[in-house]
Amino acid sequence: MQRLLGCALAATLLASGATAAFAEWPERPIQIVVPYGAGGGSDATVRLFQRVIEEEKLLPQPLAVINIPGAGGRTGSRRVVEAEPDGYTILSNHITLLSSEASGLADFGHEDYEPVASTGGVCFVAIVPESAPYETLADLLDDAAERPGEIVFGANLGAMNHLGGLLLQDAQGGASFRFVQIGGDADNYTAVAGGTTHASVISTGQYKASGGRGIKALGLLAEERHPEMPDVPTAMEQDVNAQFCYDYWWLAPAGTPSDAVDTMADALEAAMESERVQESFRERAYTNVFRRGEAFKDFIAQEFERIAPVAVRATQAQ
Repeated sequence: MQRLLGCALAATLLASGATAAFAEWPERPIQIVVPYGAGGGSDATVRLFQRVIEEEKLLPQPLAVINIPGAGGRTGSRRVVEAEPDGYTILSNHITLLSSEASGLADFGHEDYEPVASTGGVCFVAIVPESAPYETLADLLDDAAERPGEIVFGANLGAMNHLGGLLLQDAQGGASFRFVQIGGDADNYTAVAGGTTHASVISTGQYKASGGRGIKALGLLAEERHPEMPDVPTAMEQDVNAQFCYDYWWLAPAGTPSDAVDTMADALEAAMESERVQESFRERAYTNVFRRGEAFKDFIAQEFERIAPVAVRATQAQ
């Protein structure tokens, strides 16, 4: 009996020792993989949180930002999927992860990660040239239905503004744009303002930076008006059921211990509340939404169901 009690005590001590050791997470720097190049929106957002977390000592170890661009974000995302699930490798990505999975461009997907948190994001604004005859989104969509394929819609085919354009087009039966390759936010703003294209969607940040010069904002593809552009009505206000925003997601490899996930989420949530992050979000016209835990996991699953069929079409159009 004494031997059994001794074994039980030893097992208990070992278990508690292992728990205590992990409770010290993180014991070394945490790698944050950004699957895009330096200087972009994802990179800037991660580095903002990196600075705040380190300056305010929200974690006892630093964050090391690692840029691994390639294949539309899939190269870096795969690196995290294949990493040791010990909490020391975290991915920062967004809805592109879902579109790659849905279109078959990636052989891994959102269920291969442990959701940590989402920290704000970007919504899109439907724009036309300032001289365009449209006053509402309904006007634009009615014309796209009456003249299918004649309204030239600028996009980066297969990317964010293409997905947003497809969702906008789908909001009214019969509407059909002619999507053409232009590029990213700034390129599409320039093309619309210069009359090269008839319409596009650009991020709230790009719209704010442009000051609305040369363009007309017909609607914000979000649930509610953005405080940085209160005069731009939402699509929903105009009875156009089109929403397209994306959040910045922090994801760990599947199987990462909950202690590491929760501790990282705690740090991100505290950083979100800092004045530095809040001011940066206002400057960039980001959304101020934070999700974690089951709510975040459910949100990703719902977004996948919503985006998957549109992502397939966007890929086929490339």
